[in-house]
Amino acid sequence: IANDLRANQLDAVVEQPVAPAGRDVKDVLGNLPQMEGSGGSDFTVYARKDLTLRRGEKAVVTLFTRKIKYSHLYRWSPPEALQHYLLLQNQTDTPWTTGPCLALNSSGPLSEDLLKYVPRNGHGEFPVTTAINVAQEQTETETDRKLRAHEPSHQFWVDLVTLEGELKIRNFEKTPITVIVSARLPGKPLSASDDGAISINTSKLQLLEREGSIRWKVTIDPGASKSLTYKYERYVPSK
Repeated sequence: IANDLRANQLDAVVEQPVAPAGRDVKDVLGNLPQMEGSGGSDFTVYARKDLTLRRGEKAVVTLFTRKIKYSHLYRWSPPEALQHYLLLQNQTDTPWTTGPCLALNSSGPLSEDLLKYVPRNGHGEFPVTTAINVAQEQTETETDRKLRAHEPSHQFWVDLVTLEGELKIRNFEKTPITVIVSARLPGKPLSASDDGAISINTSKLQLLEREGSIRWKVTIDPGASKSLTYKYERYVPSK
């Protein structure tokens, strides 16, 4: 009897296709760029063919080997220490994705840090260390003060102070160096020597919050020194 009931139940089953609950792949992707489309170059994949690993095996794979050009670059953002970088030129046939990088010379390792994405025909900066063979010094002096120059409110006054600064750099390396100096100033920059590029932080325009910066790019010969001067003004509470 049990077998007859099971047979009757199977006969009563009606096969009816179920509508797919998911969506088509193209609908899910929407307007995302495809590899063959205009946005395909924003995605980089390194492929290695004909590689087989048995269960439990491990492999270290060299994806590619290239010879590249490089140069030395120094950056100084006073009052921080001056930093030494390697400027790597990507003239290869593929971008370099972000990843850990180890710099070596004939004597051993120089530095290990994160190398950020570098496009083809672009360049990337790789930090090496603090530049101990390049001396730097920053000095500032007050040259003028206008007492009670402005009254932001009825509760207090502010003085307008003018300051002049000097940045000194001396190269103790055996070769010329290129230094990019970026000086942030707590006020409005007025002038800069050596064609320094002046910029103002437009998000801080209130008198007591004004901020600007000056950027230089200079080359210094071995044993030579360079002096960069600037002038700026700032408002400070009057005493």
